[in-house]
Amino acid sequence: KGTESAVLFLWKFPENSIKDPNTYLQACFEVSAATLVLSWAITFIFNPTAINDNPLEDRLGYKNLCVGWDTFPANIVGVIGETICAHLVLRFVNLNDERMKLLDNKLS
Repeated sequence: KGTESAVLFLWKFPENSIKDPNTYLQACFEVSAATLVLSWAITFIFNPTAINDNPLEDRLGYKNLCVGWDTFPANIVGVIGETICAHLVLRFVNLNDERMKLLDNKLS
């Protein structure tokens, strides 16, 4: 795999042939980061007033990362990206559980 993006790696190869759980966790981080950047860009273009005038900033005193994907239409991108991320994390948990069971059997 090397330094290649985990998302691109998973795109190239069928899911059932990937046995390293960390690939799925890395892909989740990549998807989440891309979702955050894309959502902020969409908010900046379509709803720039939400960045400077929002209740979260009034309460916390600073711009929270969530502001970028809390408004329409950026929240649509956020839901799609985080749904993909949820699938990747669940796959990570499943494969990691299988790995730990195999290691327990080997060590016992």
